[in-house]
This record gives sequence, C-alpha cells and structure tokens, in this order.
Amino acid sequence: MKQLCLVGLCLCLSLAVSSQSMKIVAIGSSTTSGTGAFPYDSSWVGRFTYYYKTQLSIASAVYNLGVPGATCYRGMPATYAPPLNREAPDAATNVSKAVQLLAGMPIPSNGIIIVGYPSNGYVTYSIPEIMQCLQTIYDSATRLGNRCFITTSQPRTDGGYNTPAIKRKLADIKDSIIRRFTAANTINCWDGLFNPADSSILPAYSAGDNVHFNNAGHRVLFERIQAMHVFSMVLPISIGKFTVTPLDKGVDLQWTAEQPAEASSFEIQRSQDGIHFQLLHRLAGMASAGQHTYKWTDIAPLPGISYYRLAFREGDAPRYSTTATSTRRLPALACGAMKWQRGARQIQLQLTTDANQVVNIMITNTNGQVLQRLQQPVRCGLNNLSIALPASPAGIYYMRISGTNGQSITRSFLY
Repeated sequence: MKQLCLVGLCLCLSLAVSSQSMKIVAIGSSTTSGTGAFPYDSSWVGRFTYYYKTQLSIASAVYNLGVPGATCYRGMPATYAPPLNREAPDAATNVSKAVQLLAGMPIPSNGIIIVGYPSNGYVTYSIPEIMQCLQTIYDSATRLGNRCFITTSQPRTDGGYNTPAIKRKLADIKDSIIRRFTAANTINCWDGLFNPADSSILPAYSAGDNVHFNNAGHRVLFERIQAMHVFSMVLPISIGKFTVTPLDKGVDLQWTAEQPAEASSFEIQRSQDGIHFQLLHRLAGMASAGQHTYKWTDIAPLPGISYYRLAFREGDAPRYSTTATSTRRLPALACGAMKWQRGARQIQLQLTTDANQVVNIMITNTNGQVLQRLQQPVRCGLNNLSIALPASPAGIYYMRISGTNGQSITRSFLY
C-alpha cells in the first residue's frame, strides 16, 4: 500500500512539473498586441495569461510578440527571402523567435504558438500569397512538435478596407484559413463579431476605430481560444456548441456540455449591449458524467439584439461560454410599460424604436389643451425615459409621442 501511495505521489508531482513547463508565444499584429483593450489585462493575451498562468498555474510563461501594423510577411521564418515589395521577416517577433522561446519544451503540445495577422496588407496581397505565408509560418511553428493555431481575418472598414470587394475578400480569407488549417487549428475572429449589414465590427465589440475590438471583443477571442483546449487539457466542464434560435414569441437556447462529473448548475445570462449581463435563469446540471444537451427558452427576449452567454462555476472560479446573439425585429415606434406617481409629477415609460431619433412628446388634457411640449432623443432599441409632468389638477390626460418617420402613439393616464 505504501508503495502504491508513493507511485501515486510521484505521478502527481510529475504531472505538476509537466504542466508548469507549458509555454505559449503569440505573434502577430495589433490585435495580438492588445490594441483596443484597456487595460492590457483585458486583451485576449492578458486574459490568457491570467487564466492559464496565474489562476490555473498551467503555463509557466506567456510571451506576446504582437506588433501593431505587422503583416504576415514579418512573421515569416528568418531564412525566408521575401519577393519584391514585400516586408522582410522581423527576427525579434517572427515565428523563428517564437520557436526559439519554446526550445526545450516537452513534446507534444506543451509549446503553443498562436499566429494573428488578421488584416494588414490584405488590400494588396492576393489570397494565395496570404495562404502561402500562413502555411509557411505554421510549418515552421510545428516542425519541432509545437502546436500552432492560426487566427482568421477579422472585420475592418477603415480607409481602403471600406469597399464591398475588400469586405468580401476578408470574409473569403476567413473561410480559406478555416478550410486550410481546419477548425481544430484556427481561431475564428469573424463569425458572431461582425455586422452583416455592412461587415463592420458589431458595436458591442468595437473599439470605435473600425479596426480593433474593445474589451468585450477581446473577451470573446479569449473565450474562443479557451474553448480550443490549446494545452490538450480538458477542463472539468467543457461547453460545446452554444446556439440561439429566434422563435415567433421567444428565443430557444441550446448547448452541449462535456462533464467528467455532475454539473451543479448553469446560469443563463442576457445582455442588451454585449458587455453588461444579467441573470435570466438558473438551470440544474445533469447528475452524471458524459456529454449532455441542455435547452431553455427565453419567452420575453429584448427588442433588437439580445446577447446570451452561460456562466458556471468550478470551485470558486466563474467560467463563461462564448457569447451568442439573436436579433428581434424592432417596431418603428412602440410604447411599453408606463408608471407614474401623482405626488412625484413624473412618468417612467419604456419606448422602443428601430432607429436613433428625436421624438416629440405632447401632453394634453381632455379638452385638447396643450399643457407641455418637449423633445427627447432616443436610441435604436429599448429606452427607459423619465418625463416630468406640469403642475395640473387631478384628472385624465393624454401623452402623444411622435417619431421622425411619421409614426405616433397616444396613451392616456390618470394624474
């Protein structure tokens, strides 16, 4: 028995030492360097470092070699001779440097290289040469046994990127990267992050420059990398495909979870902006190990875009699924709940519109006399407004709300 315990102790110590030797190197351009996120800890590399190095103590080192403005040619191996009018490899930040930093890692899978060149130069570069560059970088990264993950292109609409042809090209590059390197070796920086109307970054994830992701966008990238299990270590609970499906009067949510043991519960959270989430429902987990499918329906979704995610706990640490979105068509102008108190001389109301605009509000008495006129700016989606009322005797009054598109609503209230 003592010998068995000794063997078990040695095995645990061996696994601990092995996990502590895991390292990652990120090479690429501004998204890799953390541009758009503030502070740096909110970037995807910053989150990765905290989660795998500080929180889980899996990685012993995380190196970030991202440089704003870098192209895929600068990430090529040191021995590569670029064609005319293309940049030479950067010995301080290229794949050769990444391999050097991982020298001596146990093989396989303890050394990870993530390559992120999502857009720089892609207005000029052809898709075949982009694929050749990324393939050369990938081959150099993996030839000694390290694992490599390639990020796809990402939405961008500044300057020369704001044309239909280039927007389509960036989407084609995304598809080409996934086809070439397979979904198992790519990190999708496009799907769920772009606005289908104009191929820009969704406002909830945009840093405001039409190029970079904000903190929420970087979080999504980290969650997608986290879901890849880059160190080939399956965490206690793994969330698989998480989908949301709009219905006539609700939204269906469905996900799979790989559980080595009983899952306590999943929190379904919803957000109007993709940043601030609130608890909708807590769903009990299955009481057995294995892969399970979960379903739940949101019977009262928000107008416009609803952002959903799952939250669950492992010990004291919360974990989150990727974020999924559902769009519900907005009315041109609609008034929801109205609440008022006679003594407060104020009405709280919910107003939903399908566009940013300034609405005209008019309050009249039963004789048609206008007691108050005002203008109120509202944004696309759900607005919670507070309207001050004039001093008037008790009675029935009417509030007429008119939008710039000609739509109007009249609601009565007892004051």
